[in-house]
Amino acid sequence: MIEPNNLIKEKSPYLLQHAFNPINWYPWCDEAFERALKEDKPIFLSIGYSTCHWCHFMAKESFEDEDIAKILNKYYISIKVDREERPDIDSYYMKISQIMTGNSGWPLNIIMTPDKRPFYSGTYFPKYTNFNMPGLIDLLPNIYYIYKDSKEDIFNTIENLEEKVKNSYHLKKGKLDSNLIDKSYKYLYDNFDEVYGGFSNEPKFPVPHYMLFLMSYYEKNYNENALYMVEKTVESMYRGGIFDHIEGGFSRYSTDYKWFIPHFEKTLIDNSLLILTLAELYSKTNDDLYKNIAYKTLKYINNNLKDENGAFYCAQDSDSEGEEGKYYLWDYLELKTIFEPEEFERFKEIFDVSKDGNFQGKNILNISKSLKSIPDEDLVFKLFYYKSENRKKPDIDDKIITSWNGIAIASLAKAGRLFNDIELTKMAEKSNNFIYKKLFFDNKLFRRYREEDILTKSHISDYSNMIWGLLELYQSTFKTRYLKSAINLLEKSIEIFYDKNINIFLDSEIDNNELPENTFNIYDDSMPSSNSVMLMNLIRVYKITGTLKYKNIFDSMIDNLAWNFEENYPAMIHSLNALFFSLSDTKEIIITAKNYDQARIFIDYINRNLKNYDTIILKTEKNEIDQISEYSALYPVEDKPVIYICSNQTCSKPIKNLKELRNFYN
Repeated sequence: MIEPNNLIKEKSPYLLQHAFNPINWYPWCDEAFERALKEDKPIFLSIGYSTCHWCHFMAKESFEDEDIAKILNKYYISIKVDREERPDIDSYYMKISQIMTGNSGWPLNIIMTPDKRPFYSGTYFPKYTNFNMPGLIDLLPNIYYIYKDSKEDIFNTIENLEEKVKNSYHLKKGKLDSNLIDKSYKYLYDNFDEVYGGFSNEPKFPVPHYMLFLMSYYEKNYNENALYMVEKTVESMYRGGIFDHIEGGFSRYSTDYKWFIPHFEKTLIDNSLLILTLAELYSKTNDDLYKNIAYKTLKYINNNLKDENGAFYCAQDSDSEGEEGKYYLWDYLELKTIFEPEEFERFKEIFDVSKDGNFQGKNILNISKSLKSIPDEDLVFKLFYYKSENRKKPDIDDKIITSWNGIAIASLAKAGRLFNDIELTKMAEKSNNFIYKKLFFDNKLFRRYREEDILTKSHISDYSNMIWGLLELYQSTFKTRYLKSAINLLEKSIEIFYDKNINIFLDSEIDNNELPENTFNIYDDSMPSSNSVMLMNLIRVYKITGTLKYKNIFDSMIDNLAWNFEENYPAMIHSLNALFFSLSDTKEIIITAKNYDQARIFIDYINRNLKNYDTIILKTEKNEIDQISEYSALYPVEDKPVIYICSNQTCSKPIKNLKELRNFYN
């Protein structure tokens, strides 16, 4: 029987997957680095996450292999890191890999000195060299002897790399192009796939922040093409295999350009951001299709990623029983045994099922050749029940990550508002209550919770996304405590993450960084960057409170990002969304009433007509909003509700009934 290694004491599902490898893995800890220094051994650092298909593949091929283990245990100190727990570590070493090899992805494997300075990197490595891809069996001994015999060359490589890393985080003030918003729209327009939607070739990612930007652009400029691109993309994704037509929810991306062949992993972040996108799209179109897709996605999250206490887990694996996609692929004859003959004929027609299959002899269910919406939910339920009884579900990574829950809270709160569904808002509140009960102590947020264990490291994304969630909760409930909490987290973020020398929020706390360089994130990937979310938070809090401090920080950040905007605006779309917000003629709507119930009919009407960047502030006899908002202090509570609609420091005359409110909007 194999004895467990040092990872057996960890709580990360990813680290526990490697706890019985024959490699003497350590988690990221002082003991590992001290031992490497004492024994003068290089460190083999491997970064991944529990639902990563190629991480599983490399584990089976190499990390479970006795020959590889003997080499690593003899010549190296080996460290495993869960990138979802430690995005700061992942971000720094991913930057190294991109500079050294031009590639990035997971598993990410780094060889470095005992003081954490890397000199070799790569992603997936096989055991044996093949197709010009170096094998670990040859690579590891060779690098060890280079490390022992050629330290001067190693340190020259390190110094050169570190200089390139510093240069890659270059910020430069400049003058923003006044056409930057339009250029960003044109970039998306030029890269739009007219046939299948989306904005790239294969692999094709949903990129919700592109669609959120386009909906803002549509709303501001009445540009029908902007809205069309979002509708085309969403409908194509829904019709394709990237959407799970039986259990709901979207896979992480499509490996082809038609949204047909998914990478079967499903994550909380992707599905939350798509719910937000669908809710906004519904509010622009009133098309129930988008609402239905959102609720099917919510059903997936509820059934698979929700903790019994209301928080949300990270993701569901792409693999089951050792095979990628096995849970989702269907054999023709198996399907035939599940349904009655007439049912099977209908099912085949709806879901593109054939004897030969449409993917490696099996069938990926899709509705590309059928209607926009599924016409027979009875068939769906029958297959859902069969799956639950006869197939092993892919594993769930049941970590609760603060940052990811922040995005879920934001999405659910806004969807609750736009769908007029109080239950969605309650779900958001329950998740928020969990985070504050389990992961907020001494006025600080922490990163991860699992099985009563807390990872006491925090990341800027934990703060930025939780502020986002709290602001959406305030706009959906008008409970002042959420606004107070958002401002408190914003102040804490400025205190511990904001570098005043470069006007950027760093990934790790300024006084608590464990890496050779404290990184920062300004470029979006599959989710918006932390600094882009912070830009949006700053301008939103300024619009609610009138506090100039937040506007000044926003302006300083924009000034320092001017050069980066000009050079890399396609990678900064969400930051441009915040800039768009700041440049727009937004409305600040102040409602005074004795209580929420008295104001509710007006709030519901305004929400149905609210533009993306408009803000509602509710003042009642007891909610103490005057302590927070400079605006609200100007308006007394009267016996009946009164609405003041302001823009550019100019307010409409008081509106005192629904007829006057309708006339204003009409």
